[in-house]
Amino acid sequence: MRTSLREYFYSRRTIWNIIDLASSMLIIAFGVIILGDFRAGSAVVILAGFTSFLLWIKLLYFMRLFKPTSSFIRMIIEMFKDIWTFLLIFFISIFAFANFYYILDKGNKTRILEDWNSSYTGAVIYTYMQALGELGNDEI
Repeated sequence: MRTSLREYFYSRRTIWNIIDLASSMLIIAFGVIILGDFRAGSAVVILAGFTSFLLWIKLLYFMRLFKPTSSFIRMIIEMFKDIWTFLLIFFISIFAFANFYYILDKGNKTRILEDWNSSYTGAVIYTYMQALGELGNDEI
């Protein structure tokens, strides 16, 4: 029993095993909350969203079985493996520019981060939105 559990979590396909286990556990938890008529409020919506997302990811896993879609799914997986280096550099740059804007905002009379409550979190969000192309050209 221990070797099979260890093999399950330490195999080459660990991420798919974790997604499979997590989606099953979330479905059970969601069912218990709904059928038990617990008053969970917005937590039910968040739980349902995560459950739905993991089930769509599992669909991608099962699409690897079919010849027309297997090469595309493999290509998507390889792209996600290779993008981590870019994302690391990208988010370091986001935090560097957010720090720059935060310090600049504290030293200026005109506030750059006025819409973001002049906080560091607001600076990170502002910088990320600028990286996405939201440059604040509403007045043009």
